[in-house]
Amino acid sequence: MKIAAASLIMAMVLLSLPAAACGGEALQGERILFISDRDGSPEIYAVNVDGTGVTRLTRNNVPEDTLALSPDGERVAIASNRDGSREIYAMNADGSGLTHLTNNGANDWNPVWSPDGQRIAFVSYSPGHGNAEMYAMNADGSEMTRIVSDVAWRSIPTWSPDGQRIAFVSDQDGDSEIYAVNADGTEITRLTDNDAGDWQPAWSPDGQ
Repeated sequence: MKIAAASLIMAMVLLSLPAAACGGEALQGERILFISDRDGSPEIYAVNVDGTGVTRLTRNNVPEDTLALSPDGERVAIASNRDGSREIYAMNADGSGLTHLTNNGANDWNPVWSPDGQRIAFVSYSPGHGNAEMYAMNADGSEMTRIVSDVAWRSIPTWSPDGQRIAFVSDQDGDSEIYAVNADGTEITRLTDNDAGDWQPAWSPDGQ
């Protein structure tokens, strides 16, 4: 793999009901979720938008390294290695109701919600397998399906606003480029073609 798991130590999202969202991250609201190692390990916190009322939501003393807020602002998907390997979990936005969504011995990260909140896409890497693959599952962890798999690595999935396509990063053609694929894994399209490293795709609000 050319790119390691994205450990977003200072990632943050805003809570909002309803949430005007892009890639599952709410754009406005009264509380902000973020990750901080202020207490010795990366944990998830919430804070009012004026900086008051900081609340620690997780207490595991292991890295919580990516988070994504559901479109309705009610749930948060996170990647955590609290059980020995990095897996995907979901919890309520107040830190309660933690649910273990993946449990496969692989390293899973970059969870992102579909616009309707019904599915979560993520990246999975099995040591010795040699590549990172994209999967999607129902929000409760059921019906997990592999979207894209071959000898290349895939990372940073991002749902289109209509939920029909997923943009992602891959080195399948030799260097890091941006691609898009139907949510069922069909019709992969290469979007960038240059000698530079391209990553972190994000859709415009109208999906165009």
